[in-house]
Amino acid sequence: MPSAENQPQMRMATPGNQSWRGNRLYPSKMHDRYYTLNLLREELLASLKSIDCSQPTRVLDFGCGNMPYKPLLEQTCRSLIYSGADLDGNALADFVIRGDGHLEVPDDQFDIVVSTQVLEHVADPQLYLAEAFPSRAVAW
Repeated sequence: MPSAENQPQMRMATPGNQSWRGNRLYPSKMHDRYYTLNLLREELLASLKSIDCSQPTRVLDFGCGNMPYKPLLEQTCRSLIYSGADLDGNALADFVIRGDGHLEVPDDQFDIVVSTQVLEHVADPQLYLAEAFPSRAVAW
């Protein structure tokens, strides 16, 4: 049986290792997802243009990871109030998504939910979508 030292380690986002996933907001041309990440950034920017930035807007980044899009969201709409939700162990997250996929916050606490690059990691996509977007406004 392999020792614990030889086991792959789960890497969690913490204030000290935010960059281990690479720069998703402005990836280098050598990044294996360069095209996809640039397209995602442009689509996110296009969606943000529909937000009324004259009023405070509460945004939840559901599955925030190392929060790669937080600077873009905050720069685009200065009245935006950003919160991140992720699995237990992510020191950057404001809210914890329980192991069963549930997030214990009222449905009306956020005006917009943003969730990028998460669905492929979810065991139960229907539960994830129901929890992320129950009656909240959906960015996309």
